[in-house]
Amino acid sequence: MKNIITTEELQSHLEQTKTKEVLLIDGQMPTTPKGKSYFYYSDNMKDFDAAPFGLARIAGYLDKFNISNKIIRLRDYAQYEKKQELEELISKTDIIGISGLSNSASEMYRFCSEIKNKFPEKIIIGGREHFGLDYEWVLNNQEKTGIDICCTSQGELPILSLALDIQTEKIGSIAYKSGEEIIKTDYFPRLNELADIELMKPQPAQELPIEWQANIFPEFQKQYKHCGDTMIGSGCPYSCTFCANHKFMESRKYIPSASVAQKEIKAMQKRSLDFFFARDLLLNASEENLNQFLVFMKELNYGNQKMKWAAFASVIKRGNLCDLFQKMEDAGCIEIMVGVEDIVGDRKQLKKGAGNESAAEFIDTATEHMLVRAFLILGLPEHYKYSKEEIKKNLLEFMKTHPQAIYRMGLWTPILGTDDFEKYKEMLKDDIRKNVVALNKFDTMHYVINPTAVYENLGISEKDRWAKSPSDWEDLRDEIIKEYYESKEHKEFLNGLNKKENLGEAANDFTEITLKRLVDEKQNNLFKLK
Repeated sequence: MKNIITTEELQSHLEQTKTKEVLLIDGQMPTTPKGKSYFYYSDNMKDFDAAPFGLARIAGYLDKFNISNKIIRLRDYAQYEKKQELEELISKTDIIGISGLSNSASEMYRFCSEIKNKFPEKIIIGGREHFGLDYEWVLNNQEKTGIDICCTSQGELPILSLALDIQTEKIGSIAYKSGEEIIKTDYFPRLNELADIELMKPQPAQELPIEWQANIFPEFQKQYKHCGDTMIGSGCPYSCTFCANHKFMESRKYIPSASVAQKEIKAMQKRSLDFFFARDLLLNASEENLNQFLVFMKELNYGNQKMKWAAFASVIKRGNLCDLFQKMEDAGCIEIMVGVEDIVGDRKQLKKGAGNESAAEFIDTATEHMLVRAFLILGLPEHYKYSKEEIKKNLLEFMKTHPQAIYRMGLWTPILGTDDFEKYKEMLKDDIRKNVVALNKFDTMHYVINPTAVYENLGISEKDRWAKSPSDWEDLRDEIIKEYYESKEHKEFLNGLNKKENLGEAANDFTEITLKRLVDEKQNNLFKLK
């Protein structure tokens, strides 16, 4: 394997006058036909409409180095009458970068293959976890996917390298096909705001049209119509068995980008945005970086325009959780999303840093200061050892003992690129690359689990097997969620929240949204049976 270009060498190429044009395409489609996937952010696939902030950061980075670029959304050109306009855009570009979640893979493949047939000279690179982890299938099926290159980590340096016409084999963090061979290059180093050279520093995201920035938090959609986005840093200290992050990002080291986040937040404030999502493991940050951000937000909110925000977090042990959450509340945080994951078994088995008791303490302390969106996982291999009644009892007991504004419950399936996938891939029954309908029901990247295979692997007799298909887990999840949201414990919790006007309204709205979704789905299923 040839050595990839060094960042110092790449920096020297920036002096050249002629660079290639870049078109960045958000391939995420707003809906999936008959979609029922229960995603972490949104209550229904139809509501999942996050703006392409990852592409915006790449675009902002390219702007810094005067690389001509444009961001578009594939959905905006889906109508036949827009086809010519799209083709005119493509005819003027050299590099096409596309990204999106797996539920939009078929649309992205269809688009890219059509473009490749009409414009074979264009270089098409796919990014985000779907392309980065499934690069072998994507590249071995180029006639279906239309993809020339898969980005296997951060996209800024690979896209910049292509724009500077660097030879493919010298570009880091990509996979490509040469003859019959799939070649995966070494990783470029990740961007770091403390880097010595400008090339290695992250840049503020390019501003996106306000109409793209829909609020991905159903509970706050009445109060805040638009949702900004920023990254306090990236990286994760954990290697959870069900998560592909540590493989996709190739390192669990935390890298701060606090100064970039501050610039992005100030830009949001100038545009009159009053709500944003602080993503990428805020509470896994170094304590110094976290405190700097909280001080910045508190000072920012001294003015007339208040900016509220929601944060994604992992359960971690800190000296004084109450003090931490008070500082976050003072800085404008109104919701924290946290992965509680496994309550039926022991979450430590998922390679989490803390057990169930620590998770309970974390969310109970946070709820005194903000809304908590606690995420649970149902259907883990360990759960197959329990009866349906035991699972339901364990989950509801935890949820009612530790009531929260929002409980979410995802269905476990081994996602490509995770440790779980390597361990359980022989127990999978469906590959959505061949059967796209499978993704309409199950929360997964490519596959759905075969319960019979799991039971057999665990040596559980047939008389003790209650789950016959993945949909049995889906039905149990809905049953548990409905019972919790209708429970006296949850209603009493909501009554206590009502004294905090904004939070109480949001929590009540989410409860209504969830119960309505469950009723609608039940009616739809009954209709289908007829």
